[in-house]
Amino acid sequence: MSNCLIMLTNTYPFDGGEYFIENEIEIVSRSFDKVIICALDANVNDTLTRDVPSNTAAFITGMRSRKSERAEDLIRASMNMFFSKGKNIAHDDITDKDFRKKLFREYFLSRTRRQYRQVMNKLPVEELKKYDRVIIYSYWLFVTANVAVEIKKKLLSLGINAEKVISRAHGYDIYEERDPLKYLPEREYLLENLDKVFTCSKHGEKHLKEKYPSFAGKISCSFLGTKDYGISPKSEREIFTIVTCSSLNPVKRVWRVADALSLYTGAKSIKWIHIGGSGKKLQKLKTYTEQKLSGKKVTFEFKGQMTNKQVNEFYLSNSPDMFLNVSESEGVPVSIMEAASFGIPVMATDCGGTKEAVENGVTGKLINKDFSDSELIKEIMEFMSLKRSEIDKMSESSRNMWMKKYNAEKNYSDFAAKIIS
Repeated sequence: MSNCLIMLTNTYPFDGGEYFIENEIEIVSRSFDKVIICALDANVNDTLTRDVPSNTAAFITGMRSRKSERAEDLIRASMNMFFSKGKNIAHDDITDKDFRKKLFREYFLSRTRRQYRQVMNKLPVEELKKYDRVIIYSYWLFVTANVAVEIKKKLLSLGINAEKVISRAHGYDIYEERDPLKYLPEREYLLENLDKVFTCSKHGEKHLKEKYPSFAGKISCSFLGTKDYGISPKSEREIFTIVTCSSLNPVKRVWRVADALSLYTGAKSIKWIHIGGSGKKLQKLKTYTEQKLSGKKVTFEFKGQMTNKQVNEFYLSNSPDMFLNVSESEGVPVSIMEAASFGIPVMATDCGGTKEAVENGVTGKLINKDFSDSELIKEIMEFMSLKRSEIDKMSESSRNMWMKKYNAEKNYSDFAAKIIS
């Protein structure tokens, strides 16, 4: 039986972003004769920056820049609100007083319609007819999932066996509280029309099942994973090295690390290395950190955006003492999985599904999500005071936890079996 997978991403494998798909697609693609990746949010001139498997084709669906297309989506959404007179189909019960939520929903629907048309214009429909089964896979439980639902309906109408449509769900696309409006559009409609939703954490699974109990049977957890590159070298050094790795989005709160380190008064020197971010945001963080850490016994290095390969090579050739994550909200961070795979102890805020990857006092340290600067530096200094034997034990436990829960080969092989069964 021949199988084809249509995968909807934001930008992968073009430009940057969604680097964690690299680990997944290599393994999942083995279960399909053909994989077609549609990057719905990439800029039209973005280049292919990641290798894809030999049976995989990838294309950008957009016609212009992401910024200009989204601006047009917003204009159309505004016009729909004022001129449609209730004719626009929506599936959320929002009162007329919720103006911003209604606009957000209209924008969501406007973007869905535009991206659906763009995908259908580029999908090789005639080629799809030769496969016994076509599975449509949205990587996010947001606009891409709504587009995926519409694609399934269209392909079925064309006589193509679009057998199922599935979606992953991570963090921002699960937790309404992460959105400024505390609202995510079309939740029940998506859960009703998707055949299966795979959350990336047990916490996310529990959240969706409790909020939408009538769809609980469609929701299950399927962990992400990272590759095994070996263990980071261990060595005694005079400088204590802290690594952070994330985007510079506000929810990541990277600047809070500088705030906490500015209070450091210990004898041993600290070096903070941050991986991720670029452009004005990175320069702003650098300027801020220079001011905060001036005259302190703390140095820093901002490496900017790095490829997944470069990140792994960094961990292999260095020996960070601690991986730090201070996010306000998370699913289960892939960055934590990566660090754990190298046997690096992790200190992280207790939010979302993070506790599924960090066992307090065993593989690392969980800290209060609403920590103060003085509380964070106190936790860091307490960790620095641990005996070498205690740190080595924590390092070994971190690696063992990763082997058990976040090994890419196992997790993605299991995921492929689930979606193709």
